[in-house]
Amino acid sequence: MTVPLTPRVLISAQTQAAMASAETWLARRGALPPPAPVTAGIGTAIEFAKRLAGCGRVTLVAVVPDVKGAVGATFDMPTQESAAAQWLAVRAGRANLYFLLNEAAPRAEQKGAEGRPCADDVRMLRGVPVDIDPKCDRGSTPEERAAEQVQLDGRAEEMAAAGATVVTHSGGGRQALWLFPEPIPATPENVEAVRDQARGLAHRFGGDDVHDISRLLRLPGLLNLPSEGKRARGRVPAEARIIRAAWDRRSTLRALAAVAEPITERGRDRAALTADMAQARQEIALFDEGTPPSDKVRARVRQTAEADPRLRALLHGVCPPPDDGSGSAWRWALACEMGRAGLDGQDYAETVATWPPGQSTTGRLLSERDVLRDWARGGIPARRETDPTTFFQVVTGEVDVSAFPPPRTREGGAPASTQIVWANPADWAGVEPEPQLWIVDGVVPDGEVTLLTGKGGIGKSLIAQQLLTSVALGVPFLGRSTERTRVMGFFCEDNEAVLHRRQRAICQVLGCTETEVGAHMRLASRKNMDNLLVAFDRSSPIMRATAVFDALAADVQAFGARLVVLDTIADTYAGDENNRQQVRQFVQACAGRLAAAIDGAVILLGHPSRSGEATGEGTSGSTAWHASVRSRLYLQTTGQERAGYRRLSVEKSNYGSRGDTWTLRWSRGVLEVVSSSEAARGITTTEIGLDAVLLDAVSNAATERVRLTLAGNSPHRAWRVLRLRETEALAAYTDEDVQDGLQRLHATGRIVEGPIDRDSKRNAIISLVVAPEKPSKNAGGIFD
Repeated sequence: MTVPLTPRVLISAQTQAAMASAETWLARRGALPPPAPVTAGIGTAIEFAKRLAGCGRVTLVAVVPDVKGAVGATFDMPTQESAAAQWLAVRAGRANLYFLLNEAAPRAEQKGAEGRPCADDVRMLRGVPVDIDPKCDRGSTPEERAAEQVQLDGRAEEMAAAGATVVTHSGGGRQALWLFPEPIPATPENVEAVRDQARGLAHRFGGDDVHDISRLLRLPGLLNLPSEGKRARGRVPAEARIIRAAWDRRSTLRALAAVAEPITERGRDRAALTADMAQARQEIALFDEGTPPSDKVRARVRQTAEADPRLRALLHGVCPPPDDGSGSAWRWALACEMGRAGLDGQDYAETVATWPPGQSTTGRLLSERDVLRDWARGGIPARRETDPTTFFQVVTGEVDVSAFPPPRTREGGAPASTQIVWANPADWAGVEPEPQLWIVDGVVPDGEVTLLTGKGGIGKSLIAQQLLTSVALGVPFLGRSTERTRVMGFFCEDNEAVLHRRQRAICQVLGCTETEVGAHMRLASRKNMDNLLVAFDRSSPIMRATAVFDALAADVQAFGARLVVLDTIADTYAGDENNRQQVRQFVQACAGRLAAAIDGAVILLGHPSRSGEATGEGTSGSTAWHASVRSRLYLQTTGQERAGYRRLSVEKSNYGSRGDTWTLRWSRGVLEVVSSSEAARGITTTEIGLDAVLLDAVSNAATERVRLTLAGNSPHRAWRVLRLRETEALAAYTDEDVQDGLQRLHATGRIVEGPIDRDSKRNAIISLVVAPEKPSKNAGGIFD
């Protein structure tokens, strides 16, 4: 499309009004610089906006150099493509032009002034950006600025190699966008996740602080007009342009977490980073690329690597995941590993100065700033995490060790725990072994500790309270039978009003009253209280019980409960989640002994780490958490997140089947089962339910002559078309579920290719259709 570059064209009355408003806006700002030469870059800008927005809205913003204020406009693409082009034509060459990455509300609903949306105006999140501005500006020489541009080119290549959808030259710095497969709703949970991921990517690639979801980015194809101060320092107008673009390359938040671990605002604020940069400058006294390490550093690193296989692999050029093949990825991994190993910044600087894996793939020289940044952002935090002085929390006052159930003794006076009892298999001859008992069949083993993990706000406390209620009533939970017994819940994150509301909703769904449940249930709200059950002394690795544990154990035994929920680990455990010995003591000697004392079970609730979320395994900290419990469950989002779907899976079961999953949906104040996949029984109700939905959807599409195909690159690809047509029916399933379901139905002959209509030349239009049912050969048999 040829885009007009001046307003002297035949346009609609609506566009004329928009242009008149623009001229008024320009006039209000007084004397403006004369328009810079405008090229056909408006066409590039519009094409970029169309690619970004798809069938959604795009917001464009104009800012005049040295003039306070901005004006913006939001357009529905592609229907308002011409109006957007006219809007840009009026302002191009006079103002700096930007775009909003995310989709804002319609203009009439926006709170932002003069058409520039604020964070509250964002409705959908399209992706995660990185913005790297040049630092060599004030007081720098032309040679220094040229050298920095070479370094920025290297960063651009690294971001492209790391999966960025688009990488642009902003006219000064570099920008990159990692777009999602589909925009996601701007819920508080999603906004926090995107902001954390933006910090992580900026941390990885040395970008600026762009975690604001209403942040504006430079629109490619148009001029970057420097301010008066920048012009005085030699900056001239420069065209913003696209360096690399692969619009079909999309990344989920899970995939991005593997590129750069998300960083929470609490975990890495600017003050902490500044302090770490200062520490890095103190440790790194000298950096000279190409100079081999001193004999002392070489010997120290070699000795450390002999005892550290990960460091040894890195020094041989083997970079752990995520590895995009860049020198920065290797340097980042090396900085973290050397920090964990207790080496200092000078050791790191002298090592990366000559090791080939750390050099840029673009040929640019490694700078001192690169080394300082890597060590401040990787090495120092990693070293801090392994500092023994940060493992423990000071506990004041005397701690009563006797709160734990004492070990049983045998005749002879020696504690049973110090004597080894050997069993003779001959004694078992003719004796039936005791069966494995369950509080919840196949989910919560009796006499053991179960771990339930899930990120904050996912619904762990709710599902735990539903489980307690089911066991208290002796009714099935997730379709599994329960042993009716007394239960207690120790909730550290919710006040009593929240527990009350939850219980009312649960009882209404189950058709019971609080009075019926109350005979077998007790709940404690411990929000904003001291809830530590154990503590670790600095002088020894021995775990000590606290007075809170003493009171909890006494109350549980007095009530006669055989199932206890502890919510959460973060509130009840004072040790280090990465310390294997401390974790195992807490699980076995605290939670495990409590389960043994009540002859029942304990369920621990916890949060997964970022890497645990990224891998989909739900793990956190030391692997001892997973290894020490006998059963582990993971609750996570699934399908269309805005529809409130969750997936609960059995990630570990020593006495049952691993892999059972349930798809749940938040409804009526509880999480209700939509479908399940029970590995032990060979039943997959998830697939059964999905197959039924897909067969109906394909049949409806054929009736309405909507073409469907399994080809992945066709505009008629079935999974995408059905997603748009059957939004509600398929909301519980992921894109992968739908694609796998269609392939399964086609492979089994339940859907086939057949004619649905004829084109203008009377040729048959082939599409997916439901295969006609064949008469059963097993009438009255077990297959019917």
